[in-house]
Amino acid sequence: MTSVLFAVLTGSTSLAQQRQWAPIAPGTVFESGDAWVTNGKRFRLYGVRACERGKKFVNASVVKHDCGEASLAMLVSLIRDLNPVCTEVARDDRAGISHVICLALPDRGAAKGSRIDLGTALISSGFGFAMKDASGQPVHREYFVAEEVARRGRTGLWGYRLQ
Repeated sequence: MTSVLFAVLTGSTSLAQQRQWAPIAPGTVFESGDAWVTNGKRFRLYGVRACERGKKFVNASVVKHDCGEASLAMLVSLIRDLNPVCTEVARDDRAGISHVICLALPDRGAAKGSRIDLGTALISSGFGFAMKDASGQPVHREYFVAEEVARRGRTGLWGYRLQ
């Protein structure tokens, strides 16, 4: 799976061109900072874990906020700002979830001509985390690296105390 994801992100094979890419449709209902429902179909960002709703963090003004709501707000903001397109990379038929990666291809500004991976953007902003498999290993190494950089820089939620 990681090699498929790498190929899609780097464009190193024709596999990237063979995939169906689609924007996140209007009317989408966001369930969490890593999942949403569009037209009755559930989607989850592959390799990304959001902070759980109900878990609190305390900001610099010593005010408690819901960590899951903060992750959700950042996901929605990134989607609205970046207008990414997504493609399915795995499916969990039993749970009814399509695992997707999403890319933005900015056509203006400083990022013009680059590829921005939504998972990397969420994790590097400090509002998402790299998912680990059952053995504790990162599902996607690049996301783990982005998380380490955010953690060390105390970016986003890493800058606050979780409760």
